[in-house]
Amino acid sequence: MSFQVTTVSAAPDVTHNPATSAFYLPGDLVATQLLGEANEGLLSLSEYADYFSYMRLLTDQPFWTDGQAGFGNPLNTYFTIKELEQRGADVILLNDQRYPAHTQDDQRSATGLADFAGKLKAGVDAHNAADTEIWAKLDCFSEYGAAGLQKHADIAKKIGVTGLVVDHAPVNALTNLKTTLPVSFVERAGAAPTDVTYLVQY
Repeated sequence: MSFQVTTVSAAPDVTHNPATSAFYLPGDLVATQLLGEANEGLLSLSEYADYFSYMRLLTDQPFWTDGQAGFGNPLNTYFTIKELEQRGADVILLNDQRYPAHTQDDQRSATGLADFAGKLKAGVDAHNAADTEIWAKLDCFSEYGAAGLQKHADIAKKIGVTGLVVDHAPVNALTNLKTTLPVSFVERAGAAPTDVTYLVQY
């Protein structure tokens, strides 16, 4: 089974796509809207959560949210999950970057495996809403390669996340990834930030 998750940044992206299977609100697009700069590392959790709340009111479709690198340490991650669950998130992504997280290739860097595992564990422990899922977003293939991708996926599965998003990685790396978790592949159809689609396969 597969479905698409459409990236959105503002109300018209949601209201003009009523048939979309699900929506995703990435932190860099929220930063662009609020601060005029595509740098999610400048956002606080409250700024992102407030913006998401407005978007959540526009649709009953599933909504994915960007927990980034947990907005800090594992304790911050715990409260990030609590906050986004309360705001109505259906899926919360936690990435494997060093805090603060970045979208740009020249600023993105992987955190250590212990920190990655600690934040995922904090997120899973905080998770309490029956209709919300925690997914790990693996962003740093260029640093750790195929073996590291597999190791990150194995850690995520062992900790108990629901699925994986693999971004910034070649297709053959995804083909060779061995996991029983649902995996989302990121497809970039154009230059605009909202031309990014997450293709989820079960």
